[in-house]
Amino acid sequence: MAKILIAESEVECFTQRKIMFEEAGHEVFQFSDMDEMSQWATSEDVCGVVLSEHFTIGDPTDLIEKVKATFLAPIMVCTDLTDEDAHSALLESGADDVITKSATPRLWQARLNALLRQYSSDKSAVLTFGSLVVDSRARLVTLNNREVYLTSHEFELLWLLASNAGTVLSREHVYQTMIDKPYQDDTRTVDVRISRLRKKLEDDPSQPSKIKTIWKQGYIFVREAWQ
Repeated sequence: MAKILIAESEVECFTQRKIMFEEAGHEVFQFSDMDEMSQWATSEDVCGVVLSEHFTIGDPTDLIEKVKATFLAPIMVCTDLTDEDAHSALLESGADDVITKSATPRLWQARLNALLRQYSSDKSAVLTFGSLVVDSRARLVTLNNREVYLTSHEFELLWLLASNAGTVLSREHVYQTMIDKPYQDDTRTVDVRISRLRKKLEDDPSQPSKIKTIWKQGYIFVREAWQ
């Protein structure tokens, strides 16, 4: 089940979309003006926004920008226009998809499902733990709103640990994932890389609390330690 917001001032149009999406198992909510939209700004589980081109009077580009600034979810713009230039202009303005109001229910569902898959993919590409944000697509790490510069190997190590937060990963597993070679008991490669990563993430290597060593088991990324 996904939470879908529909920006529509016409009751009949909203009702049609609501019935269609609820039949597919989604939660559907409406905001009919910008004040109502702002009330949803703190909701982190909005998966998609369906935006009527005529939701407000004026340039739709401004409206798209405001919606994108409010929600992380992708935006589908619904329009009366069918010509390619009009759709292209809306996409260039920041919309993730454009659909005509006259589209069949089957096409509406297919386009919405594609939009939700995009949201799911984008969301899984970014891991957030309090003050730490790891973006695998941009290969960007920020800590306390400051960028942390990592080498390619360091980023891959952090992503491996963070995407398995709360799970103990053995030294052998980390080594084989990172080095792609048979594990050697006497190697210190993993320990050295973990130590360097801790320093860059402000985790005291002598008494680590964020990336902990579990005696004779391996390493664990502590989810709660980044608050």
